Amino acid sequence: MPRNEERTDSEDQHGAGRVKLADFFRSLQDDSWQFTESTEYLRQLGAIDDASSSAGPQVLIANYISGMSNCITGTPYYSICCLNECDKIYQHLEAELPASTTTPNELIKAVQSMPYSSNITAQLRDRLEEVAQTNKGSVPLHGRLVAQWLHFAFPHECPYPHKKGTIEPKTNSKMRESGADDTVSRDEIDQIFEMDRGFGPVLANDHMRSWSAHESLLDASTPSDGNDSVWPNRLRITVQVCMLISCVAVVLRELSQAVRPAGKTKMVEYDV
Repeated sequence: MPRNEERTDSEDQHGAGRVKLADFFRSLQDDSWQFTESTEYLRQLGAIDDASSSAGPQVLIANYISGMSNCITGTPYYSICCLNECDKIYQHLEAELPASTTTPNELIKAVQSMPYSSNITAQLRDRLEEVAQTNKGSVPLHGRLVAQWLHFAFPHECPYPHKKGTIEPKTNSKMRESGADDTVSRDEIDQIFEMDRGFGPVLANDHMRSWSAHESLLDASTPSDGNDSVWPNRLRITVQVCMLISCVAVVLRELSQAVRPAGKTKMVEYDV
């Protein structure tokens, strides 16, 4: 894991996995080589949280650590990046919960049984009940809402899952190839510091403002969970039944011709 996390954690006053954007750039006052990404680039990475209008923009620590700006090297086919610490949490949940869906109580029990420390507050319990209501009483493990819930339960391990299509992560080299500047300028930093003077302190529950009720299930999860898949499934079943009936009709016709008596066949031929 990069050294960057040591600095960002020290400014995370409430343990919510976030630091103010101004605090993120303060180390550059000492000519540090760290944290040089521009605000625009951080937004493309999905590492900016704008949910709190009173505290101002904040950097999502887990999203930044696992972001492409911290990749060491890569090729057109792969990049060498930091491990996603949330993968270990998913591995534990998948081992504890045998099915792809579960209940809020079962998920909380599985979370509380893991060695990672997490404070499952009453607010998080309520959110998990909302997840179940959104998914007709069940909680799909590999949906966006569970990934979001895990982010708030483990803010330093699990990145915040943005809605599909809202971010466009790129490596630094890809940004430069597109002509965009991925490095913050001194003028931009001064503007961020000036803007921060108009914002208040980060409150304990400010991070929950970024909760979104938008769900998105993995295609490989449970296709029947999506309402949009009901009619395609019915159409596919209807086509399959029609094909089966046609095959059975062809087989019965061939059998009837094969067992028909030869004399009767000739009599019919003569009558005709």
